[in-house]
Amino acid sequence: MKCIGRIREVNTTLVTFVATISKLNFDAIEPIAKLACDMRVGISYNAVEPTVKSSFEEGWSYSPVDEYGLSREQLKSLYGTLLRLKKEGYPLMETDYVLRHYVEGEPFICHFPKIFVYVSPDKKIYNCTLNHVYDLRKGSFEDYFSQPPLQETRRDG
Repeated sequence: MKCIGRIREVNTTLVTFVATISKLNFDAIEPIAKLACDMRVGISYNAVEPTVKSSFEEGWSYSPVDEYGLSREQLKSLYGTLLRLKKEGYPLMETDYVLRHYVEGEPFICHFPKIFVYVSPDKKIYNCTLNHVYDLRKGSFEDYFSQPPLQETRRDG
């Protein structure tokens, strides 16, 4: 907490907390938002949800992380709570639009790789649906983003 105060003293860097919500801290959603508000920082939430259990090369399937993964009902409740907190003025980084879609169960639209590039420990790039799309052991990020469909996402300089 002292670090946030120090960051404000020395520059204008914006601070955002990122909270990962699981069964272990599901009851802390609102207290985390209140803490962010009290500290005058943004807050963004991730959820522990179905996870890939088998290897990417052998095929994969989603299955809940039983010990701490959120159920579908808990996920819907999480996003409903976040939407309410957003409307109440808490500094959530998620937009109303995205939260409403999650609450209503609308399918996720992947904008890969415009925002994120997922790289596995074995240096493979995966898209939002966890399909392997590029092997960095056989090329570079520059090569990857030089491919015609990806050139528009690239910013040189």
